[in-house]
Amino acid sequence: MMNTPKILRAVAFAVKAHDGQIRKFENKPYVLHCIRVAEKVARVTDDEDVICAALLHDVLEDCPNIQPIDIYENFGGYVLHLVKELTDSPKSVGNREHRKRIDTERLAWASAETQTIKCGDIIDNVPSIVEHDKNFAPRFIREKQTLIKVLDRANTELWEEANNLIQESAKKLLLEEVTE
Repeated sequence: MMNTPKILRAVAFAVKAHDGQIRKFENKPYVLHCIRVAEKVARVTDDEDVICAALLHDVLEDCPNIQPIDIYENFGGYVLHLVKELTDSPKSVGNREHRKRIDTERLAWASAETQTIKCGDIIDNVPSIVEHDKNFAPRFIREKQTLIKVLDRANTELWEEANNLIQESAKKLLLEEVTE
């Protein structure tokens, strides 16, 4: 991953924002997920704003002490825009099915950069959930089967990697492919 001053600031910001959060199943700091997503994105772009957004992609939904103005003041409007496009709908919007439908619709219209970051997120999440949460994994994989279909502007390399992981996981879980 590029080590520009802005990216290093984003790493430090993410570490501080996610301080004390532990990633489910890994028993390791949550921020490691954000760093892995950014590393995947950095394989396909050297745009430091996109890499910063990958590092910060979960701060608005998972860190109540972080507000949009914090991202804007530290990283600018474009990074904030990408992070907002990646931020899941809050639970107050409705049940999981409703929220995921809204999120999928939003991501269908999102920028290529946002869709690329989302593919990096999928790549990092799928193996962990399939391995460690057998009850939730089928639902999660079905959601990702639906989502991957709308990420048509994402970087091809990351899209193919994400799609292959989803489809391999569906076969492993004996799920049928979702068709719409």
